[in-house]
Amino acid sequence: VPASADRTVTFRPLPVASRPVRVTVRTTGDHLAVDDGYHLVVAPGDVVHVTAVGAPGEYLSRALSVSADPRFVMAVSGALRAADFATRRVVMLDDRAPPAPSLAQAATAFVRAGGGLLVILGPRDATAGWGAAWTALLGGAPGVPQQPEGTSGAGLVTLAFDHPIFEVFRAPGSGDFGSTRVYRYRRFRVDSTTGTAVLAQYDDGAPALVEH
Repeated sequence: VPASADRTVTFRPLPVASRPVRVTVRTTGDHLAVDDGYHLVVAPGDVVHVTAVGAPGEYLSRALSVSADPRFVMAVSGALRAADFATRRVVMLDDRAPPAPSLAQAATAFVRAGGGLLVILGPRDATAGWGAAWTALLGGAPGVPQQPEGTSGAGLVTLAFDHPIFEVFRAPGSGDFGSTRVYRYRRFRVDSTTGTAVLAQYDDGAPALVEH
């Protein structure tokens, strides 16, 4: 490289491991040795591994597949296993019967360590079977299926737009939940003593989305 000039060098593709890799680029030594090596880190990007217990719908699968940052890699399982909490960052229970009580302790440790647990309550969920350990983790107890009064269904109101999950919809014209109609949902009895936050409600006051 001539004095007071620069050159661009393109390196061969570098295989990236599952963890960040430290890389050092070295030049021919000269009288100023301190800048003969340039240090950097090559990272694989943020990949979120998800286990979906059940049969996730096409909408959910496609929604996760289009995300690039972070990228989601989803595995589908027929039953929840303790090993899922060791290898995944997010576990989704998609309209499944209550897991075994023995798994509640592993799920609680997983969440406390930063893992995500998403429970989607649908028509196949049993009201009974969510023991004390599970309801403490969920911040409440699932109830029976509910059909709103009238023929127009229930609307979504009282959305927490200051929460990260809805923040993208805060700007005018970025999303209209007023036209969403729900004709059947499962009741959820929120335990207000556990600090559970209701992020969205139906217009009859029932919680639609809670976080604990």
